Amino acid sequence: MNKILLLIRYICLMTVGILWPVALLPFCRLAATLGFPLFGFVFLVYPGTVLQVTACVPLWYRSIRPGPSVIGVMSKGKGGQRGLVMAVPWTIDEMEEKNNFLENTVKEVGSLAKTIGAKTVALGGRIVTVLSKRGHRFELPAVAGDKGAVYTVSKSIDQALKSANLKTRRVKIGVLGYGFLGSRLGDFLRDTFHYNIVAVDPRFTQPQTKYGIRLTPDPSEVHQCDLIVILTPKGEQVEDEIKYFKPGAIVVDDTHPSLPRRATPVIEKNSGRLVKAGVSLEGVRFWPKLPGWGAHRIPGCCVEAMVVAASGDVRDETQEDFNALADQMGFSAL
Repeated sequence: MNKILLLIRYICLMTVGILWPVALLPFCRLAATLGFPLFGFVFLVYPGTVLQVTACVPLWYRSIRPGPSVIGVMSKGKGGQRGLVMAVPWTIDEMEEKNNFLENTVKEVGSLAKTIGAKTVALGGRIVTVLSKRGHRFELPAVAGDKGAVYTVSKSIDQALKSANLKTRRVKIGVLGYGFLGSRLGDFLRDTFHYNIVAVDPRFTQPQTKYGIRLTPDPSEVHQCDLIVILTPKGEQVEDEIKYFKPGAIVVDDTHPSLPRRATPVIEKNSGRLVKAGVSLEGVRFWPKLPGWGAHRIPGCCVEAMVVAASGDVRDETQEDFNALADQMGFSAL
């Protein structure tokens, strides 16, 4: 990140940090009490690496504010929901090492959301995966984000296939990383679009076909896939698997941290197309934009928080019903 922009970000962070408890938070509380909340949802950013932490919050700020800090806003736009963006000055691995730190952080952000009248909390990246493994039960205002993520990735897939003029019923899709999100995406793509799915994950002990989806620990099996979705915890985890990609394959990246920049020319060398999963909504943007993320690009967890804030609880809704609600709000693939 440009050093001047980083300095500006830090100055804004310090300013908000000083004004938040004495002026901004009381004003948000008052607005919520009067029935005019300033924010419809809160987005808790997930920093995947130390470098990404420093792009949002300086490491020395940990001693001053070890918990979540306000780092920006998302404009109201067509959806009618303004978002408050927060970040924690720790990586997910560091948070996992601290007893109950992650759970307490989510609880703290949830309490803040209720205080300022925000209806939902979007949890970025691996936060949901880690908490799910621990048996955490997501209750409003926190949303798990899986429906929003499946919607976002499937919209990106559909847009990419149309741009490449590929006939969808003949497309073979590879999914690298078949955990919390990957399994839900695979089921949706199989049931709704009848795609031929190959799911690759090292946690599979042996190749097998289950419910019409090929499950395998062998990454070389993606060599016949026309489109490959990357859902591994970190983008760098698939660098050794790029050599198996079919020449001309479309690669949809929904990892965080994303694929390293050095991986892009390797994919493009084989005439492949690299697409970053994301959707947009008229008038919505990040102020300031997140490091390494387009100002108008909305991640899936935010999509779900925005839809729930506007339409109500969607835990009992099918993925198709959720997609219809999101389409009605006007989300579109980038």
